[in-house]
Amino acid sequence: MFERRLRIMLLILALPVATVAYRIVDLQVRHADKYREATENMLYLEPVFFPCLRGDISDRNGVRLAYDAPAWDIGIRYEAISGNDRYLRRLARLLAVPSEVVTPARIEESFEILAEIAGRPPSEIRDQVAGIRRNVERIRENVAIRYGYEMEVREERWVHTLVSGLDRQQQLTAREKLAAYPWLEVLAGKIRRYEGGPAFGHVLGRMAPVSLDDLRNDPHAEDSLTRYRLDDVRGVRGAEALGEGYIPTAGRRWLRGRRGRVHEDRKKRPLSPPVEPIDGENLIMTIDAELQRTLYEQLREAVLGNPFSSGGSVVLLHTRTREVLALVDYPSYDANISYAELLDLAKKDTWGKPHVCRAIGGDYPPGSTVKPMILAAALSAGKVTASTSYYCAGRLFPDLPGRWGCTSHHGDMGPIPALQKSCNVYFYHTGEIMGTANLATWLPRFGFSRLNGTGLPEERSRPYRPPSTVGAARHTAIGQFPFTATPLQVANMMATIATGEYRPVVLWSNDPRPRPSAERLPVSEAHWAIVREGLFEAVNMPGGTAYRNVNLSDMSDYVLLGKTGSAETGRPLPTHAWFVGYLTDRGRYRSSSATCEASVAIALVIELAGHGGDRAVPVVSEMLRTYLKRYWPESLSSSAKSREDAF
Repeated sequence: MFERRLRIMLLILALPVATVAYRIVDLQVRHADKYREATENMLYLEPVFFPCLRGDISDRNGVRLAYDAPAWDIGIRYEAISGNDRYLRRLARLLAVPSEVVTPARIEESFEILAEIAGRPPSEIRDQVAGIRRNVERIRENVAIRYGYEMEVREERWVHTLVSGLDRQQQLTAREKLAAYPWLEVLAGKIRRYEGGPAFGHVLGRMAPVSLDDLRNDPHAEDSLTRYRLDDVRGVRGAEALGEGYIPTAGRRWLRGRRGRVHEDRKKRPLSPPVEPIDGENLIMTIDAELQRTLYEQLREAVLGNPFSSGGSVVLLHTRTREVLALVDYPSYDANISYAELLDLAKKDTWGKPHVCRAIGGDYPPGSTVKPMILAAALSAGKVTASTSYYCAGRLFPDLPGRWGCTSHHGDMGPIPALQKSCNVYFYHTGEIMGTANLATWLPRFGFSRLNGTGLPEERSRPYRPPSTVGAARHTAIGQFPFTATPLQVANMMATIATGEYRPVVLWSNDPRPRPSAERLPVSEAHWAIVREGLFEAVNMPGGTAYRNVNLSDMSDYVLLGKTGSAETGRPLPTHAWFVGYLTDRGRYRSSSATCEASVAIALVIELAGHGGDRAVPVVSEMLRTYLKRYWPESLSSSAKSREDAF
């Protein structure tokens, strides 16, 4: 009996031993390869990514205006700023230093040294650290929501940039001073450099750190080589933003490149084929850098020469192609300044607003510059004819002085002299018979109430939604509120009048996407000829609002057509001074300028400068002479004839 129980007991004890032995054999023999692979996987290192260069930005002639230059950054390991003791212990192990070296007090001490190197207040470094920690914690929260449980995210193992753009001497100093703080690393990096000074600030734009919204909405979030990372920067203004957008035909963002990657285990064995970094494509603008710089100086002198003026803008378009040759604002800023410096500049100069891109984001009443558009629309709609005449007694209603006034007592006015002399009374009548509904149909045909195609995020267009009143229609016809426009829109309006067709403008010369087609306006050549004759006489015949101050009599082959404007601002200050016009062939100015290769359209506004004929016209004359000297010098005769002799 005893022996039987003993055998049973031994059998009971033997079964677990046999089971364990079986599992050991199973693990070490049958599944050895599987678990060996799993063990080796635990030894894998994180992939190492290599940066790529952002593409250059250049002008139409290849002049480099924006590029990546070598620099050095200082980064901090996330474990050091996590506020987590477990992470600090892990950091000590990673750095192979005693745990007493990596303490919150010493980390705080390192921020003081870092601030000294960077030339920034320590509080700014601490704010930056807090922002990094806040962003990583939000990423953790989003990942936990997505997967249903908390996990460590890759950003918790990164080195996050705190200081960037160090030169060679600065990085050597940083390495020496930070040697005692191994959680701070000096890294090879790059910095974006901009040429040309303030003449190009708005056109080139700026970069800014990616936001959580950028990370959340990134269409490439699953691609580790192209997705945004928390320490990335991206283009947010100007051409930098233009080249940041995804281009389907190219399959990626244009200026941004593609990171390289190496992924190995701890024995340096490749886990996947290495990927070489691919630099971004270069973006070529239609801007002429030399012309842009010269026009900026001419605009600057004009603004500073008017005591009340707060700024101004000029846009120069090639009439046939609508390529933007110059897009100039004054005041402006050097694109090399930091975002904090730009904010400080905007706070200090609330009068000049150097941060505002006036050319495409300014909200101006265009004044009398839009009268040729109103006339073309009214002629085509059958509201007026070539023989329609209105009597101007100096105001619309003689018994209401001070309201609905005109610049002079013009007498009987037909369409051509009404443009030549800028008769408000004629256009009050024209606007009234057109009505706001008709005007709202015609404005977009000339480029108003719509974006004009620069692709820049700063481009604005206010919708035309006036009250359906006679007064609103009259005000619209002379370019006053509720009608507002940007200098770019007014320049494109003039190019549309010159060619008879509307086209979106072109700022990105090597854009791989097809250019939009032209939209021919429902205006007959006979009606265009009336409008163009009025614009010709406004500049080139006695009595024209631009005649006294234009100075282009030395042009042998081309002639300027245009319109002045003096836009009221609703304040007891001088009006905005406008001039818009275009160059065309001298002998056939009544015809379309689409075949004239030298034809350019120009729009200039000088804020609070006074009458456009007095203030804007002389400046435009010099600007157009600058353009002709650069591209068509043979058209400027050395022995200038008087205008009376020329016609």
